[in-house]
Amino acid sequence: MNTIGRKIYHIRLTDEERQDLQQLVDQGKGDIFRRRAQILLLADTSRSGGGRKDADIANIVGCSLSTVERARKRFVEDGMEATIERKY
Repeated sequence: MNTIGRKIYHIRLTDEERQDLQQLVDQGKGDIFRRRAQILLLADTSRSGGGRKDADIANIVGCSLSTVERARKRFVEDGMEATIERKY
């Protein structure tokens, strides 16, 4: 089965998670933390219109495509806190 271009890790944030991430973005805790929070917010499929494509997220946030992919994977496997705090 060909999975190229298909999202394997889908981000669905709760209202509380979305609020916490938006707070990180607004507070400007640090570039890395803010970038990861932005990635998750932009990837959130539970919001109206669904999540953005990884390439679009990378362009908006100013990071590599692999950074977006790793953030997605980490969120699904380990949760929000591990995604924000963990070094890649």
